[in-house]
Parts: sequence; C-alpha cells; structure tokens
Amino acid sequence: MPMTVPDEDRSARSDGDSGFSLVELALVILIVGVLVAIAIPNFLGSRRSANDRSAQASLRLALSLAKTAYTADESYMKAQAADLSDPALTFTSGTSTSATQVAVAGNTGGDARTWTATVRSASGVCLWIRDTATGQGTEYHRTQAATCDVANPPSSGWATRCFS
Repeated sequence: MPMTVPDEDRSARSDGDSGFSLVELALVILIVGVLVAIAIPNFLGSRRSANDRSAQASLRLALSLAKTAYTADESYMKAQAADLSDPALTFTSGTSTSATQVAVAGNTGGDARTWTATVRSASGVCLWIRDTATGQGTEYHRTQAATCDVANPPSSGWATRCFS
C-alpha cells in the first residue's frame, strides 16, 4: 500500500529550506567573479611570457649556429641568413614576422666580427641579440617596434643581461 503524506506536511516542506536564496546565489556569483578577475590577468601574463621565451630560444639557437660559423674563420661573414640552417627556424636577411623566423645580419656596421639578429614574439615584441666577438660580447634588447627589421637595429639601450 502506497504511503501518502498529509497535506499539512507538504506545505511545511515547500516553505522551508528547499533551495538557495537569491542572496546566496548572488554571493556565489560575486565570489566566482572575483576569482575570474584575478585569474585572467595572470593567465594573459603567463601567455605573454611564454611567447617571449619562445622567441628568446630562437635567438639563442641562431646565435649558437652563428658562433659555430664564426669559429671556422673568425668572421661572421658565413653566418648570413643563407648560410644558417636549422629545422625549427627559418632565416631571413630582412624582417622577422614570427618567433621562428630569425632575421640575421652577419656583417653589422661593416664589421665581420659583429652579428645581429631579431625575432618578433607572438606578443608583438621585437627581441634582439647582438654578438661582438672582439668587444662587448653578447648584448640583448627588446623593443615595441612596428617591424623587426635587422637592417635597423636599436642604436641604444642594449644590455648585457639576457632580455632584462
């Protein structure tokens, strides 16, 4: 025989704590909103940093290839875009448009002992690396330039610390 609930018990249950109040729901939405407001900028900053690190890795690899070419005859003349090769990178003597396209110049300023390269990070930053075999050594630079053209390196602001 089925069990029946008297009418007075049904009405008491529907007027009690059978769900969440509007204040409780608003409080939960507010807390989630605050957590999202904190997480999104951190995520975007991490993504920008990862994009820049990828471009820096491309420059370091290109520098390693250029230094290998330099050791053969103590000149960066054989470290031009046409001379360098790596399966992960493409080399150009003009403008870099991505983190895997490295624009290089192996005879910077008419000096065969100076080599310069640049890449455009996915975050839009131009990262530069310059190596002078007799002198300052390796220097780094970052700019917010419209184009990353290796023919127009920054004239000042180079640092000996890695992309500081």
